[in-house]
Amino acid sequence: STAGAGSGDFHEYRAYRRKEMFRVAELETQAKQRKAQEEFEKKRLEREAAEAEQRQKKALKRKRRKDKQRLARRAASGTD
Repeated sequence: STAGAGSGDFHEYRAYRRKEMFRVAELETQAKQRKAQEEFEKKRLEREAAEAEQRQKKALKRKRRKDKQRLARRAASGTD
């Protein structure tokens, strides 16, 4: 019941409502930023894992090539 409410009550209500709406909007913004940051981190970790896997594969390939070259050199020098 608003009977007897003073003339300043509406302005107080409006100020309170404005502050509350700002607070809710700020919380929503923070939630969006947090979600975006989490998605970015997830994608970054997936990218890093894929890159690490590729590095490992290439390193293994280089090692095999070097081992093959060493065996070829040993075979060539052993028959001389």
